[in-house]
Amino acid sequence: KIFIGGVPITCSEEQFRNYFEPFGPISKVELHALRGFGYITYESVESVDSCLEKYEEHYLSKKWVEVKRSIPRELIDAYEREQ
Repeated sequence: KIFIGGVPITCSEEQFRNYFEPFGPISKVELHALRGFGYITYESVESVDSCLEKYEEHYLSKKWVEVKRSIPRELIDAYEREQ
């Protein structure tokens, strides 16, 4: 699963999916364009890795978007409890 930040509010779910699909089969799309972010869940880790390799090159509607590996909420909570 990847997190995409800086998504333009004009981006449609179809554009979002079409942009990220070439990196591999997608099992889930979550787009919150009005809030400027979204998630893509790929069927394989290899797809996530190939997408992350192109970090500097991701543009939606001519706007650069930041793509990061999504960390499950449970892991973040567990980590914060340990600190």
